[in-house]
Amino acid sequence: MKKVFFFAAALVAAMTINAETVVDQIRFTEAAAAGTLVDSVFSGENELIDFEIIDEKEKFTIDNNSAYFGTKENYEQFSMRLRSNAKSEFVEGKHCQINVSAYEDGTLNIYVRTGSNSATDRNIVFAQGTDTLLNEVLLESNAVSYITEKNDTIKINPVYTIELKKGDYEITFPVGAINFYGFDFAADVQTAVDDLFAKKSKAQKVIENGQIFILKDNRKFNLLGAEVK
Repeated sequence: MKKVFFFAAALVAAMTINAETVVDQIRFTEAAAAGTLVDSVFSGENELIDFEIIDEKEKFTIDNNSAYFGTKENYEQFSMRLRSNAKSEFVEGKHCQINVSAYEDGTLNIYVRTGSNSATDRNIVFAQGTDTLLNEVLLESNAVSYITEKNDTIKINPVYTIELKKGDYEITFPVGAINFYGFDFAADVQTAVDDLFAKKSKAQKVIENGQIFILKDNRKFNLLGAEVK
């Protein structure tokens, strides 16, 4: 059963008349054990982009882990991560990757770290067929130390940014496991705000018999993303 996760989105007005910059933010908010994320789809509320977990090894998990991403001037703290717990393989029964579908042209920010602090060769590859848009080795040494106003020393990891065209892509990690903390996708939509949200079906949270459910496109899901019939 495919699980669908919806996340809140930020709406930022652009300077161009009749154009809006809409930002879908993917953040991981609930723990998930190995084997429970097979064929899961993480989607922003505005449905600008989807991330589908291909996990034939049943290795992906979500757990608590604090990390900072950005720059010294502008950074964000993340509290949970999506762990691949395996490298990408491309043989039957062992496929392990993330498929990405962008429904508008836009800018993607990826918040990702290596799955091993001591590893110096683990990389993330973001591609569309044979066209590679990003191939970056993830090193813990890329993080910069910073002393906050509260006199706490933190390490801030870099954010990887890619310009995308509408289409389908793949994220792979051919050397070893890596950890994802979130994704942001910003797209300029040529329409008024009211029209934008009229066209896109929004998820609604409801309570039935003391339980919380998500309603989306006449379908009902529990908080783990499983559809409820």
